[in-house]
Amino acid sequence: MSLAFFGSAVFLATVLVGLPVGPVQMEIWRHSLVGNRRRAAAFLAGAVAGDVGLGLISTAGLNPWSRLGRAGGVAHIVFAILLVVLGMRSIRCPSGQGEISPADGLSRRRRWAALQGWALITFNPLGIATWALILTAIARLGARLPSGIGGYAVFVLAVIAGTSAYPVLIILFAPRLVGRLAPFVQTIVPRLFGAGILVFGLYFLYRAVLLLAGS
Repeated sequence: MSLAFFGSAVFLATVLVGLPVGPVQMEIWRHSLVGNRRRAAAFLAGAVAGDVGLGLISTAGLNPWSRLGRAGGVAHIVFAILLVVLGMRSIRCPSGQGEISPADGLSRRRRWAALQGWALITFNPLGIATWALILTAIARLGARLPSGIGGYAVFVLAVIAGTSAYPVLIILFAPRLVGRLAPFVQTIVPRLFGAGILVFGLYFLYRAVLLLAGS
């Protein structure tokens, strides 16, 4: 199969996987709705970097969580803690202004947002499983990963484009909704996204307890 077909398959698969609302999309929505487009973009950049990393690891058939033992419960706990902390901060301060003191500057806030995005993808214990499903589906279409620098370059570019497609639309158009919402709604909606992130965190914490108890 051609590199173009392979790249298109990877792009389409990553776009479809990214459509369901999850913690990453919720956090991008939250930043965008309160006018923090650049921080949302930084968060997205970190998340995309994490996805590229997991994708490359998956192409090598590796699973960084497989040797943790205790049925992956440790990975679930780390991911759950990240979500709970992020969700609670989002509820307490939906604009994110209180996450880092103003004296530290905007650049540090963006670096912190990028690190959060990377961590939410990298430490997601379901991330490798998702990539295994993506690569399996692509292989069934006959689009196996080509060898060489060219093949991996196409893979990386397709992952970046696919994982960014939907979030970029959020960053571009979500702020336009703010002017059409009542002031109290502008405060409530970002907090609701924070609550959603918190719910995801509590769910993964529950899963971690089950996994550790059953191991």
